[in-house]
Amino acid sequence: MTEEPAEKDQEIVDIEPAELLKKLEETPELLRVIQSISWQGPLPHPETLKQYGEIEESFPNRIIQLTEKEQAYRHKLQNDTSKNVYTLEKNGQYIGFLIALIAIPMIGYIAMNAHPAVGSVAVGAVSSVVGYGLYLKRKNSGED
Repeated sequence: MTEEPAEKDQEIVDIEPAELLKKLEETPELLRVIQSISWQGPLPHPETLKQYGEIEESFPNRIIQLTEKEQAYRHKLQNDTSKNVYTLEKNGQYIGFLIALIAIPMIGYIAMNAHPAVGSVAVGAVSSVVGYGLYLKRKNSGED
């Protein structure tokens, strides 16, 4: 009676790599299986984490704590960056408003009293800058 393939497979499951190579050379019809484990994430694979625990009992907890601290830091950094961008945008709007508030009456005075042509050009320039600022605000807020 011939040996079943399943029995052969079971026979070589728990042998050393050198013995496995010898067995494969002796039995070319044996099915060769390569297992590859891929793991992505902030923590090591659970089996690897268990092996760290075999080296030093506190290693798995320390690795998890380190990962939690790193994640908290990244969230805080992202939150702070978002707040800073918002503050810069708001400050830019306030400064633009103040410039327009000061420049428009000055340009009006120049246009009425001294040089109407210069005043007209200046009104056009300030209007263009204010319009462009409003356009950017609308574009960044998602409105069209």
